[in-house]
Amino acid sequence: MRRSLNFADLPPWRVVVICFSLALFCFLGLMATQQEITIYVSSPGMPEPAAGMIYPLYVMHGSLRYVSSDELERAYFWRKEMGPLIPLPFLIAVLVLITAKESSSRPSA
Repeated sequence: MRRSLNFADLPPWRVVVICFSLALFCFLGLMATQQEITIYVSSPGMPEPAAGMIYPLYVMHGSLRYVSSDELERAYFWRKEMGPLIPLPFLIAVLVLITAKESSSRPSA
């Protein structure tokens, strides 16, 4: 028999971990998205050597923009270093919720 899990029945520490993990997931995802949108809107589509925007960068599903070296480093950080870590808080929240469901559905002896 399958029981539904009531969020109010979870221990407080599980609720805190789930809420914090989901908030962190949303924050990191929005920061990465904001970085892409900022570059897409503010960077030129052709190199501008006078402004130092000579480094090509593909953003927003393949749109070529030229950025400065600082912007390129920031984009690299969010794509290559933080990108693989962004789903981690979501997975933590799901695992905490799944283990709570399994532990609450065990028959008592």
